[in-house]
Amino acid sequence: MLTALKILFNILIFSTAMFLTSLIIEKYYGGKFKWIVVLVLTIIMIVFLLRIDIVITVLNAFLKDLSVKQLALILLGGFLSGVFITSICIFFRLKQMILQKLMSLF
Repeated sequence: MLTALKILFNILIFSTAMFLTSLIIEKYYGGKFKWIVVLVLTIIMIVFLLRIDIVITVLNAFLKDLSVKQLALILLGGFLSGVFITSICIFFRLKQMILQKLMSLF
């Protein structure tokens, strides 16, 4: 019973970090920092792809007892998930914008 509550609490922390990261990125992406945000997200995604072992470490942190290291790993995983999801959404928006401009030329 306690293991299930521990995992649910870790998922709550993870999803909160992911949601807040997405909100912050969307806030700055909608403003005048659009291309700076795209550049920073691209750099983070490249580093994330080079260090894919972080995913396994974060998944293992869901099952461990509450500690500062475990909390930091869950927050890092939530941050990276928020960056990943938001990057995909921004990529598809940029692709749609480019296709609309191409279609308007014809």
